[in-house]
Amino acid sequence: MSPLGRTETRVRASSTTRFLVVMCAETCFALPADIVRGLMTFEEAGPAEAVTMLEVTYPLRDLAAHFGLPPVSSAPESRIILCTMGNFHKGFRVSQMLGLADVDNERIRPLPPHFGGPERKWFGGLFLFQETVALMVHPGWLFGEERGPAQRPRLTATPVTALASGHAAVVGNGTPSHPPVEIVKLEEAPDAEDTPWAQF
Repeated sequence: MSPLGRTETRVRASSTTRFLVVMCAETCFALPADIVRGLMTFEEAGPAEAVTMLEVTYPLRDLAAHFGLPPVSSAPESRIILCTMGNFHKGFRVSQMLGLADVDNERIRPLPPHFGGPERKWFGGLFLFQETVALMVHPGWLFGEERGPAQRPRLTATPVTALASGHAAVVGNGTPSHPPVEIVKLEEAPDAEDTPWAQF
């Protein structure tokens, strides 16, 4: 009890952070899961420069283009990640989704000292993921970066063995949009829980 007779409740800060881990050009990137609003296939999006879901328009761009990596090619495992931060909305093409990961904050490491250039604006740190390293993308920079492709990062993650096709299976259709959007089931990393956009 406090001196005023009120019961004090201390809220313990979460010890984990949830990410959606994706791959572009054999490099793994970790996006904060709370900015993700939906997923699409390349076929659903078509050749348009933007897509609309639930009356929100998302301009599209290759995630790889932000880092000077080769463009993402259309493949069965390729996806478009629809993201929102504040009043900003963007869709990012990625080569592959590797899944959700609830990462213990103690596992997150700062960038090595040789990352002394603009990449410190791009990435907030890194963590081990499966057999490689995932780079944590700064969402604020990602949504504000509209000045063309950046220089190629100095760190390229070790290639990850191709995942089975079961990592992304359609479980239902989203509400009508143009083009239609599918809600995709992701294979989660250990300890991950359901999210509003990845229901089982």
